[in-house]
Amino acid sequence: MTATDTILIGINDPQLAEEATTIAAATGHPTHIATGAAELLRNLPQAHALIVDRDNADLLSHHTHTTPLFYVTADPDPPDYHHALTLHARGAYQLPSDNRQLLTDIGALNHRNHQQATIIAVTGGHGGAGTTTLACALARAHATKGPVTLIDTDPTSGGIDLTLGLENTPGARWEDLYDLGSTPNPTTLLRALPTTKDHIHLLTHTRSNTPQPDPPNPTPNLIAALSHTPTTTVLDLSTPTRTADEHLTLATHTVLITAAEIRALAATTVQLAHLNTRIDHQPHIILRHRHWSSITTSDAENILGRPITATIPTSIRLAKAIELGGLPTKLPKHLNTLAHTITATP
Repeated sequence: MTATDTILIGINDPQLAEEATTIAAATGHPTHIATGAAELLRNLPQAHALIVDRDNADLLSHHTHTTPLFYVTADPDPPDYHHALTLHARGAYQLPSDNRQLLTDIGALNHRNHQQATIIAVTGGHGGAGTTTLACALARAHATKGPVTLIDTDPTSGGIDLTLGLENTPGARWEDLYDLGSTPNPTTLLRALPTTKDHIHLLTHTRSNTPQPDPPNPTPNLIAALSHTPTTTVLDLSTPTRTADEHLTLATHTVLITAAEIRALAATTVQLAHLNTRIDHQPHIILRHRHWSSITTSDAENILGRPITATIPTSIRLAKAIELGGLPTKLPKHLNTLAHTITATP
């Protein structure tokens, strides 16, 4: 094999190899089936892409290469997503069920979208402001326009999957990524994450009643990788920390939520001053009424010295729905309007 636009096939099962070859040929590229480990490794460097099964993928675990790798299994066997992540595969697919997706993803190698992604950082001016609920609502609203990745950055938050009702949904969590050694391919990662029916990919932490060591912080590299995918990323920065500061610098939009209460607004003035040193754009300030309050929007603007983007009324019905089954797919109108207001302005 000499052509650098050839798609290399490394699959032992003849039927699966034939299926993969048909898909590869449909992209318009020449194909080549490697008949053994030596031939696979010899042709790998000049291949346009590699479609590989589990057995042949194991051969690559100790070989450095830059060839885009697509990991396949035959129906009805599900892909081993963790194995695919460790190999930095572009995706993991069941054939023939995922034939169309594999064809699309290989074809996308020639048409990468380098447009800057939308990254929304949601933080609170104080504890209990409602950061997680707002982050989930923003993700849900934007999921109507395309794929969304919702990232829980706080290992002590209890798990944002509870807010979306995904606590029993299988998929990769942060703890599965810590031992990978480098940032996984974003396409593979998104397919491995728990995902809602409206296409929100969720990255959160597992819950444990035993003390855990301080985890590494792979989020900046991960977000940089996601910026080359057509997805909106929402960061839940519930707890202001040094790590959260690193995340803020990556955001294209920042949302600061505060309760309409005197002490809450006093704390928010401190957080707002800190935000101004970390971001290069004006944050959207959201005023939330948790219960009765004499603070008006005008009062809050005078205290903070900034305009309020929107107010969120208290909603016992919404709180009950989240507690019993997760954030509803159909959001209240004011949350939908808020989500689109935030990304409509820089």
